[in-house]
Amino acid sequence: MGNLFGGQVLGQVLKEEEVHYVFCVQGGHNYPIVSGAVEQGIELIHMRHEQAAAYAGDAYARITKHPAVCMASAGPGVTNMITGLAQAHLGRVPLVALLGQHATIHDQRGALQEMYAADMLRTITKWSKRIVDWKTIAFDTKKAFRDALRYPPGPVALEFPTDKINVDGDITKQSPYTPRWLSGPIPSSAGDPALVERAVNLLLEAQSPVIMVGDGIYWAGASAELLELVEMLQVPVNTRRLARGAVPEDHPLALGAGFRKNFLRDADLIIVIGHRLGYLEQYGQWGKKAKYIQINEAPEEIEISRSTELEITGCPRLVLQQMIALAKERTKEPRNGSGVQERIRQAREIWEGRLAEEESSAIKASPIHPAVLSREVVDFLDPGATIVYDAFTTTQYLTDRVKASFAGQILDSGEFGAVGHGVGMGIGAQLALPGKQVFVLMGDGGMGVGGMDIETARRYNLPVVYLVCNNSMWTAGLQSTFFGDTLGKSSFGMMPGIRYDKMFEVMDCHGEHVETPEQIRPALERAFNSGKTAVINAVMDEKARHRLFRRPLAPIMVGMMHHFDKEKIPEEGRRLIEEGEERLGKDYF
Repeated sequence: MGNLFGGQVLGQVLKEEEVHYVFCVQGGHNYPIVSGAVEQGIELIHMRHEQAAAYAGDAYARITKHPAVCMASAGPGVTNMITGLAQAHLGRVPLVALLGQHATIHDQRGALQEMYAADMLRTITKWSKRIVDWKTIAFDTKKAFRDALRYPPGPVALEFPTDKINVDGDITKQSPYTPRWLSGPIPSSAGDPALVERAVNLLLEAQSPVIMVGDGIYWAGASAELLELVEMLQVPVNTRRLARGAVPEDHPLALGAGFRKNFLRDADLIIVIGHRLGYLEQYGQWGKKAKYIQINEAPEEIEISRSTELEITGCPRLVLQQMIALAKERTKEPRNGSGVQERIRQAREIWEGRLAEEESSAIKASPIHPAVLSREVVDFLDPGATIVYDAFTTTQYLTDRVKASFAGQILDSGEFGAVGHGVGMGIGAQLALPGKQVFVLMGDGGMGVGGMDIETARRYNLPVVYLVCNNSMWTAGLQSTFFGDTLGKSSFGMMPGIRYDKMFEVMDCHGEHVETPEQIRPALERAFNSGKTAVINAVMDEKARHRLFRRPLAPIMVGMMHHFDKEKIPEEGRRLIEEGEERLGKDYF
């Protein structure tokens, strides 16, 4: 076989780990990695910006459930990638980041692009390492793939100094490493039988239980088991994040986010499975009278601030199988779920009536109201479409109307709250799902952050459809509600009337421009039928507001606004702030 350079060793490992794509921006310090990957027939998806490389890998890894590879060169290449890696870290996404670095002999000497990525990235990766010995390249890379996928999944970063990866040696001297060896699946464990039995007993005794599930259901492949348990015991279920659609959201027992509140308030038992109870879930502070059971594969994913009757550590799929077996033993006849199903039906009907009323009141509005746009999108998309959220205001309107039909259908930035991630994620999603509809809902703010990688999508002939909600404004409704003219429009606004469709038509993308509701569906049809990367520029109403700005404010907003000079705030903004302060109480501040 002869001697192999470090980049060749790395390429061989990537091939063994069944890597098909590397999402990257090349540079002098990572050429050895680039050449090693290309030599093995791995395709480089060369992005315009390193953060988009991480975002593309994020979506690809979520969909394939296999670690994706993103790559950057030293210094600014690494710092550009930090945002994408941070999203993957909070989103629990298995990424392997391969990073170039200056030669070790130039440490602390003002080397070109001198930076120490392994140290910088420790807080946003499962682990990071600077490879300082040619002999560990293969082992460390193998370990990175395995650990990235081990639950809870997450990114791992490896940094390769040029004087360590540019040397050669006998592959058999790579230690400890066996060529062409691919490790088997990571073992999963079931829950403690005694605890599972207690959980089933509590569930059977409960009068109004609710099941809440999250990402762990998706990563465990537990959709079928979840549906079986829910239907067997007729328990309402709310699916969140990547688990949305694990029980299809039009199912008679599915609770939508918009009308789950009363069910959680009245529940006497809430079972949380594979779901982190973070900020977006109010840390699980839902029902005051409910007993809680938390089931998660990783102990660190249990929310310890939530008083909990039982904590069960185990793979959600295996724990659900245990629960199903025990429930079958204890239930001789099918449970009558007509009462709970009727209650859900009525709640869903009321909620959807409100949405319909919101749409009908704005059906002829121009610029377009996001409620109307969202209804048109939902009615058009295939049931199997993948949807990426990257628009602050319109995402709220769209997600209220989407009924996910399978887990992993909806991708977003989660608790990281990024902007501009949708472009890269659309690329990763289309590569993972060739021939399927991939729809990215973007804001014009996100377009400014990540838009140039739409050229990347076109360069690789990826038929992603990007719909840009163009209201020439950051955070629609924020200025008009709370600031008026006190900060000046330049604080929030952009140049009005930017034609994003025209910008990308010159790059051979398909472009559409819509200003009225009746133009939306024909534009969607033409965009998807074009078979090309498409940009739909939708002119949106800048006064349409996120729900956050239409009711007494959430704590994060009141905390930011309560100390402002209220006399300078528009009347409606003053009212919302005062109502929020009253609801939270003075002690909050």
